Amino acid sequence: MAKFFRDRFTDWLHERGMPPKLYQPAAMLGAPPVGWEMTVGQSTLVYRVPEETPHLLIIVLFERQTQRNGLRSPFADIVRFLSLVKKADVGITDIKGHVSATSDRPADSLENEGILAFYRRYLKVVDLFVENDILWVGGTLLTYTPPLAAEREWLENPPTA
Repeated sequence: MAKFFRDRFTDWLHERGMPPKLYQPAAMLGAPPVGWEMTVGQSTLVYRVPEETPHLLIIVLFERQTQRNGLRSPFADIVRFLSLVKKADVGITDIKGHVSATSDRPADSLENEGILAFYRRYLKVVDLFVENDILWVGGTLLTYTPPLAAEREWLENPPTA
């Protein structure tokens, strides 16, 4: 198995019986892992916390696993994940992710503007920046307050890896 930095948040998940698995989509080509993969609700989330910046969590990939069921939004799973990161209290204060709706996304998916609106609402302070010709969104978990319904749901049904 390839070596990959195991951060305090990943350790916290392991200690609570929710171990994420290493995400290495191009392993057969010899590419290194790119993050940790876990299931949150009906979505797959891949994240990493760089060893040199342990206060920063990067969302590498977020995708729903199934077709949307009724009015249920896959963003509820991101809210649950953010609540989990905040609850862990392991020094992660900032979060960033690549904002780009994929070309093969379901027809009822949000466009980039809707994705940005979500991050503005839940992370309050959002920075938009371009790095290596990629649009990123960043914010702070210091101002994040989970909605009560998401917090209750998380307490009743913790995410599984």
